Amino acid sequence: MTRESIDIQEPIEESTVAGKMASDLEVNTESTEPTHSEKRKIDLIDSERRSKRRNDQEKLVASETRGKRQNEKQTEVKEQKKGNNYFSKRLLVKRKPLFFVEAISKLNEAQINSVKEMGFESVLDFKIDSIPSTLAFSLLKSFDKQECKINLNNGKSITITEEDVELVYGFPRGDINLCREKWKRNARFMRDLAEECDSKPGNVKHKAVQQLMLADHEGGPQFKRLFLVLLESALIEPSTYGMIKSKLGDVIDDLDSVRNINWCSYTISVLKFAMKNWSKTEKNAFAGPLPFLMLCYLDRVLQDKCPVPRTFPLMKGWKSEHLQAREDNEISE
Repeated sequence: MTRESIDIQEPIEESTVAGKMASDLEVNTESTEPTHSEKRKIDLIDSERRSKRRNDQEKLVASETRGKRQNEKQTEVKEQKKGNNYFSKRLLVKRKPLFFVEAISKLNEAQINSVKEMGFESVLDFKIDSIPSTLAFSLLKSFDKQECKINLNNGKSITITEEDVELVYGFPRGDINLCREKWKRNARFMRDLAEECDSKPGNVKHKAVQQLMLADHEGGPQFKRLFLVLLESALIEPSTYGMIKSKLGDVIDDLDSVRNINWCSYTISVLKFAMKNWSKTEKNAFAGPLPFLMLCYLDRVLQDKCPVPRTFPLMKGWKSEHLQAREDNEISE
């Protein structure tokens, strides 16, 4: 999905970044520097990611067999042959994240403070209102759901971990593990929400939820619950039908625990589940954290200069036009 001249961008460190980049790539040195606290945050997460990557690589080397290496080589050849068809298809997108961008742009001070109380202050910087469907399709085609990594045409790969979710989204990464549940039409929260929206549980529209959320001017419990529903639908697990189908019923019932949940590991679990379902046909919409996967790829694989300063969270500053420009460049090569 990428060209040979594109190289993986290692986590940025001032003393090593220039030496680690390919000679034909450029780093945007004129970008605004992140603050000291942001640098420490990025360095800490990057250090965890490198340590985990080393451990994973040691385990992989210890367990590899000659037969497995041969199978991987054969798979790589097949994928390379199919690579020419990647950009001839588009991902079906049922609902653009525009609804979430519009919603957070209308929050008042009390509502913003409530978002911060839950630990989601970082998402207030989210500005991506659409996803380029051709690049998105090729990205999903290049994703190895077994190893949870993005395979590149030059033989390299990008391993995706919960540390990456924290870097890109800035989500809370607490001690409470959240298990993904199946959507239940008769779940109490969905029934109540549908009734408030004058709809059926399987036909709740984003606009109706947004209006209910913004109506709670004090940023109370109702606001927090509906904010989580919209965030889930935009950044974690959108419905393949384009409607609200929240699976956060238990979380919504216990708002005090929200910031203590490991939302990063939860996002990774949703990504794996969504990839498993999407890869069966590749014709349906993708019910996973596509903005995260897209931004992780754009941050780690540079093409010319990075159009956005690298800060924490990494999604800060990225807009739809940056994603579209990258798609145009990759297709034109």
